[in-house]
Amino acid sequence: MFNLSAILTDLRAAIAVVAARDPTITALLVMVWGRISRIVARLERLMAHRNVP
Repeated sequence: MFNLSAILTDLRAAIAVVAARDPTITALLVMVWGRISRIVARLERLMAHRNVP
């Protein structure tokens, strides 16, 4: 599961690079970035909840 979190973090980094290069799609990429951030937060909460005895 931690690999998925790393993959999503790398995906956000790649989105930031593309958004910096192409300002015409920056607004769309900001929305995608936000969605990925919420997914990562949700996954981290699920993993923390699963590990509670």
